[in-house]
Amino acid sequence: MDLPAGVAVLPAGELPPAPAGTLFVLGAYGGMRVAPTARFRLVFGRNEPYVHVSVGVDDPYVSREQGHISRIGSQWILRNVGRVPIRLPGSRLV
Repeated sequence: MDLPAGVAVLPAGELPPAPAGTLFVLGAYGGMRVAPTARFRLVFGRNEPYVHVSVGVDDPYVSREQGHISRIGSQWILRNVGRVPIRLPGSRLV
């Protein structure tokens, strides 16, 4: 399901109704939510027409296809397929 453009943040107390374990991803032009039971690989990066969620649209250090998020068992797995690491909150690199 798509999340509308213009949504800047999804605070924990204001998430749309969804089953536990649902993935919410926001980008430059909106985002998506993926149910934990969906067999779906979410693709993100700066190549806007070819990714599910656009991030770093004007940043040359973000790859056209920077990464994937998919569910394995009961966990969401982030995989970096871009040329540079992904910096997560707390300065962790993937």
